[in-house]
Amino acid sequence: MKVKIFPSLIVIIFLIIFFIFYKGLQNSNIYIPQSDFEKDIPNFKVKIFNTSKKINSEEIFENLEGSFFEAD
Repeated sequence: MKVKIFPSLIVIIFLIIFFIFYKGLQNSNIYIPQSDFEKDIPNFKVKIFNTSKKINSEEIFENLEGSFFEAD
């Protein structure tokens, strides 16, 4: 009698676990972060290595209309 109880108990446990995971797939709560792209790009000045030339960040981003780095 003990021989038939153990396999049936294992099958019942696996069926319960399968049912829980199956219901979880139907009710997926996927995290979607809010997109906030209205942040300002900071202005900075950089000296190029081994030269005395300095670059301002405004020069880099001034002609990028329609791009990701567009400033309002």
